[in-house]
Amino acid sequence: MAGVPDMDENVLNSYIHTAFETSKSDPAVVEAFADWSACMAERGFDHPTPAEAENDPRWADREGDPSAAEIEVATADTACKDAASVVEAWRDAKAAAQDGLIEEHTADFAHFARVKEERTERARAVIERSVP
Repeated sequence: MAGVPDMDENVLNSYIHTAFETSKSDPAVVEAFADWSACMAERGFDHPTPAEAENDPRWADREGDPSAAEIEVATADTACKDAASVVEAWRDAKAAAQDGLIEEHTADFAHFARVKEERTERARAVIERSVP
């Protein structure tokens, strides 16, 4: 966009990826995943992580409504995520990783915020000119 500060989205995406990868190895997340996996095993499913259950090849190429097996796994997955506090552990770990990256790369994130603000203002201006 003309007049808008340039931003390399690859830099932002690398921070997003780093926070994600860092959060996966957080001790609370590792423990939550282990508890989740044990819970799933009690229900007859062998998945070490929630991502592995979600990306099970059995669901990859299907069309239409989910199968009974997929619904059964999804139901167990949800119950086990609740029981193991997976969402809370991962949310907290990811937030901590993001906070650390923001603190470490303050100038980059300030630039991202300026670009976002400028792009938002320009989009609003276009909308205002376009709406009768």
